[in-house]
Amino acid sequence: MGLEAKSRHRYAAFAWPSDVHSPSLRHYWEQLSARQQNPGAVYQSPAFFDYLKTTGDRNRLNVIAIIDRNTDAIVGVVPVQKAVTALPFSVGERTLLRSEVRSLTVLGSEPMVPDDPDALDCLFLLMAQHYPQSQVIDMDAVPQGGFLWNYLNNSELIRRHYDLHVLHGFRDCHSVDIPGSTGDYYRRLTKKRRYNLLRQEKLLQEHAGAPLHLVVIDSPETVGELFAAIDVLGATGEGDEAVLGKNKYVALAEHGFLCCFVLKAGDRILGLTLGTKSGKILRIHRFFFDRNLEKYSPGTTLWQVVLRHLIRQAEFRSVDMGYGTPAYRYRATNTIIQKGKVLLFRRSMANRCRILAHSGYSSAVNLLKARREGLSPE
Repeated sequence: MGLEAKSRHRYAAFAWPSDVHSPSLRHYWEQLSARQQNPGAVYQSPAFFDYLKTTGDRNRLNVIAIIDRNTDAIVGVVPVQKAVTALPFSVGERTLLRSEVRSLTVLGSEPMVPDDPDALDCLFLLMAQHYPQSQVIDMDAVPQGGFLWNYLNNSELIRRHYDLHVLHGFRDCHSVDIPGSTGDYYRRLTKKRRYNLLRQEKLLQEHAGAPLHLVVIDSPETVGELFAAIDVLGATGEGDEAVLGKNKYVALAEHGFLCCFVLKAGDRILGLTLGTKSGKILRIHRFFFDRNLEKYSPGTTLWQVVLRHLIRQAEFRSVDMGYGTPAYRYRATNTIIQKGKVLLFRRSMANRCRILAHSGYSSAVNLLKARREGLSPE
């Protein structure tokens, strides 16, 4: 099957050969992916892997299979991507320096393997052996206190091969449960909050001079309208928040992942959301709105119109907002989970120096920020 990690335990790990369309792999991969409920599940699916292969360097993508020795069945599939991970030395939104290292990204963050330390030991041992050029294993959003995080802190194998670093520490990740109806939604709001939201929407519409309406961008034919909005609103970004090229949005649509919205008043573009979908979960990556309309709260109205649309369509169970505190909160249904970008550095003096330098710099910046704001650092 491929390179097997040495193991005395129940499981064995293999770096799958180049034919990832093999029915013997796809059958189990599809089954495992369909059972995933976490927001990162979209990135673990065979369809998303195919999307990446059509839009990037195929040689950077691999699949690791976990086999149960007792049954010879595939019980875990872990798609990975060779990449470069940056440790930014930043002040506010300004990045002064980036320390970059070769990495192996676990797509979806939490590996699709059994909740068994032996299975994870087998996986991470194979990564250490089979990808010697990768100095870091990158898992973008690991829940604090979950099975994976507890394993990483208690595994003797991890201590032997890696040094653990949580980039920027654990942070709030917001998700929004979609109410059953708009009536249910409004009943959860205070009377004042409901009045203010509807008033903001009315004022924006009156100023724009035409009824507000939402354009759904989820097919290759509608990507042109998305890019018209991107151009009008000057939508940009860096790193993980960068706006993708048009061909990638077309490919996302072709593979059934794209789900964006453009808010308009007549022909005027007021705002947009960039999003992807997987099963019953919608992931919103970015909000953009016309800054000339800022006093009319176009971002808040954009979120309210999108939310009402999602309630009416009843396609999704929840909306994942990712890291940070969303500007357009939905307090009545928000769920907050602490997650962190977990980096496993291959044990070496150079990597330990990287971790110490970044941790020390981040602590100093946080201390100065706390003093400037008149707060006592924890």
